[in-house]
Amino acid sequence: MPEDKHLQELWKSQDTKDFHMTLDEIHTRADKFQSTVRRRNITEYITGGLVALVFAAIAVLIPEPIVRAGCVLIVLGTLYVVWQLHKQASAQALGAHETAMSLADFHLTELRRQRDALSTVWRWYLAPFIPGMLVFMFGVTFSADNPAPWAAKLGTLAIGLLIVVAIDVGIWKLNQSAARKLTEEIESLEAEQ
Repeated sequence: MPEDKHLQELWKSQDTKDFHMTLDEIHTRADKFQSTVRRRNITEYITGGLVALVFAAIAVLIPEPIVRAGCVLIVLGTLYVVWQLHKQASAQALGAHETAMSLADFHLTELRRQRDALSTVWRWYLAPFIPGMLVFMFGVTFSADNPAPWAAKLGTLAIGLLIVVAIDVGIWKLNQSAARKLTEEIESLEAEQ
C-alpha cells in the first residue's frame, strides 16, 4: 500500500538524537530507585511483623487445634516471605563508583534483580501463605463451635477462597506490571551502552 510505504519512509527519516545520561543523572536515578526499594521493603517488613504478631496471638487465644495449626503455618509463611524479600529484593548500597560505566552497570544489575524478584513473586511471596490460609479457613469454617448448616459452611469457605484468590491474582498482576516497567527501563539503558 502506497500510504503505508509513505508512513514507513517518514518514520525512517525522523531526526533521532542520541540519548546519553551523565554520571550525575545515572547516580540520581540509581539513588532514587534504591530509596524506593528501601521504603517498599520497610513497609513489607512492618506489615510482615504485624501479620506474624496477629496470627501468633490468634494461635495462643483460639483453642481449636486446626485453627492454631493454620495460624502457625501463616506465621511461618510470613517469616519465609520476609526472609526471601530481604534475600532477593533488598536495596543495595550505591557505593563509590568511579566511572559512569561502573555506576550504570550497578544500576542495571539492581534493576534486573528487582525485576526478577517481581517476576517470581507468585513463588516466593504468595505461595508460602497458601497452606496456612487453607488450613486456617478450613478450621474456622468447620469448627465444632460453628452452628451453621453444612451447605452454609461450604458457601462461606468458597467465598473466602474466592476472595483470597482474587487478592493473590491482583497482587501478582501488579507485580507483573512493575516487572514489565523495569524491563522497559533496562532495555532503554542497555540501548545506551
